[in-house]
Amino acid sequence: MRLTKDDLLKGLSPKAAEGVLRVREGKVDIKAGFDGEYGTISIFDANQTPDKNEEQLKLF
Repeated sequence: MRLTKDDLLKGLSPKAAEGVLRVREGKVDIKAGFDGEYGTISIFDANQTPDKNEEQLKLF
């Protein structure tokens, strides 16, 4: 299912919605694994610090 950005923001935090959009657009950093090591996929830059003010969504 392809929700619009506005629809994503209704149910997700802004950072999670941005992550979904970046994956859809292929704006991710993929580093291949080698010699028995797993590769990695990064959605956000390693330099970005988490937003301390962003509250975790509650399940119940």
